Amino acid sequence: MLESRSAPPAPARRAVSRRALLGAGAALAVGGVGWIVAARNRRAKPPANDPDPDRGPVPPAVLVPQRDVTGRASAVAVSDDGRWLAVALTYDERPQERGVKLFDRAAGAAPEVWWKWRDTECRGVAFSPNGKWLAVAAGGSGRVRVWSFAEQKEIDLPGATFGGVTRGVAFAPDGKRLAAAIDQWDDGDRLPRPGLVRVWNLATGAPPRDLSRLNFPTRTVAFANDSTTLVAGMSGRVNEWTPSVEVWDAATAGHLQSLTAPQSTIGPAVACARAAPLCVTTDREGVKVYRLPSFKPHEHELPTGEEATAIAVRPDGAVVAFALGGTVGLWDVLTGRTYKTFDKHAEFVSALTFTNDGATLIDAADRTVREWPAPNPD
Repeated sequence: MLESRSAPPAPARRAVSRRALLGAGAALAVGGVGWIVAARNRRAKPPANDPDPDRGPVPPAVLVPQRDVTGRASAVAVSDDGRWLAVALTYDERPQERGVKLFDRAAGAAPEVWWKWRDTECRGVAFSPNGKWLAVAAGGSGRVRVWSFAEQKEIDLPGATFGGVTRGVAFAPDGKRLAAAIDQWDDGDRLPRPGLVRVWNLATGAPPRDLSRLNFPTRTVAFANDSTTLVAGMSGRVNEWTPSVEVWDAATAGHLQSLTAPQSTIGPAVACARAAPLCVTTDREGVKVYRLPSFKPHEHELPTGEEATAIAVRPDGAVVAFALGGTVGLWDVLTGRTYKTFDKHAEFVSALTFTNDGATLIDAADRTVREWPAPNPD
């Protein structure tokens, strides 16, 4: 058994943007067949503004039309209760303006609650459905980081350190699995190695499984509403491999099928509705919509004429948000029409997400994160 690392003494109170959240930790038990994360019997109480799923009623969020996040935003995520916003910051000429910022949406435009891993380019973030964990795709550091809000410390997952770049992370809707999109580094012969998706079973503590295809690299990853179907966007290599969307059964590690993504250069990006059998992908021709579990093409497509820079699906599967450069639109899945567009960003939009109630759309472009009311189709 590996004992958890003890947390250092809590620092003195500082400005909220620099507050360190350290406390008593979780024990990591490692057996012959895997590992489990076990909470200690006694737990330090988090600061008043640190996410604590057991605290009680959640105060209402305050919509912030524009939030300056200082660094270059690459991904955004919102906790299921709508209160907490995580922003991943990627490569920046100022090396100490990377990492992840956490904002309290109930506090409106107040500064971040904390800013962690400031020297690491982070490319993806995801909250666990119960709000207790935040997973981070820590870019070229070769790590998947998982922060426990209850324990106020990082959790050591087996296989969370590797030779490669982590581009995205996703929790299954039931919270039992975590997946990461990984680009492996070249081997000793300088030959390209295939990208892969690494999957942790958080419910059983079994060792992580690697799902891999020939395509390289792995760009994005998402779970379908059944919490076992796993979808990954894998871009090709020039003059060699064709971009594709690969589908697996995360429970058995069996490969289910491949979907083509013609001439995709940014992605292909993938997104799934959490509460409906719907999957959305991108390629150079537009946005494709598939019905699950068969992955039969939906009767409507969104022919954008160019590759979308970001996509998101409302949890109920009724609306798709897409970004073309700096412009964001809402598309009605039922009628196949774009019914709403938003003011254009000066820079291209790199990330989109809906709040769990579907009422708010959040986008990220360069150093700015914006929140919009997301109306229903007419």
